[in-house]
Amino acid sequence: MRYRETVDERLKKMAMREIGLAIKKYEFLFPINYTKSARSGGISLVFLCKSDRTTTGTFFKKMPKDIIPEHRILWRNVQKVIKKNRICTFPNIDKSM
Repeated sequence: MRYRETVDERLKKMAMREIGLAIKKYEFLFPINYTKSARSGGISLVFLCKSDRTTTGTFFKKMPKDIIPEHRILWRNVQKVIKKNRICTFPNIDKSM
């Protein structure tokens, strides 16, 4: 977040800059506090974001074995939310890597 910036502004700017996606709707899922990270401490606020554009990327069916520890935590927590809410955020997952 930047000084005097809203969560809405930051999410939309970050999604556009990093993946070229305009967010239409989002929902806060959970925070992650990386207290023991080798990459320094930090907090991630994880959101489920939706767009009216179809996905063109590919996704992993299973967590990669060489994933960094911070992303391992993120992966597991997102999977729990998806299973609990029975949502599918990746419509082309069967065509994934």
